[in-house]
Amino acid sequence: MADSIILNIYGPHNDQLKQKFWDSLDNIMQVDIDDWVFCGDFNEVRRRAERKNCEFIESRAKMFNDFIDKANLIEIPLGGMKFTRISDDGLKYSKLDRFLVSEACYASWDGISACTLDRDYSDHCPIVLKDMNNDFGPKPLRIFNNWFEEDKCDDLI
Repeated sequence: MADSIILNIYGPHNDQLKQKFWDSLDNIMQVDIDDWVFCGDFNEVRRRAERKNCEFIESRAKMFNDFIDKANLIEIPLGGMKFTRISDDGLKYSKLDRFLVSEACYASWDGISACTLDRDYSDHCPIVLKDMNNDFGPKPLRIFNNWFEEDKCDDLI
């Protein structure tokens, strides 16, 4: 990646502030940078399936999805747990945490993936972005001494 901007997000809870928040992120993206990574707690879901035992408000999800579409962002699929936040009583589940990246970032970062980690100290699961295409160079040659005991080893070499 060339120049990149990574923003850690903590979205507002207040309904009136959500649209202002999406608009402010859109304004920030007017900087002449192609590679954007937004990560963190957006405090919003994109679809009904991202909530369990709690209220889904379609208009708020639509505002969030409209921001993602307008900004041409791509959500990195999250492996691991389906939900990233669990209520204190353990009955309500939501997927509030995610990674959103620009199309240019996604295209230049082949092998990008994300996963949740175990939730130990918070009501949210930590999420990790990683590059699965690690190139450590050529594989080393491995020879076992017992191969030299084979009759045809000299001919093969």
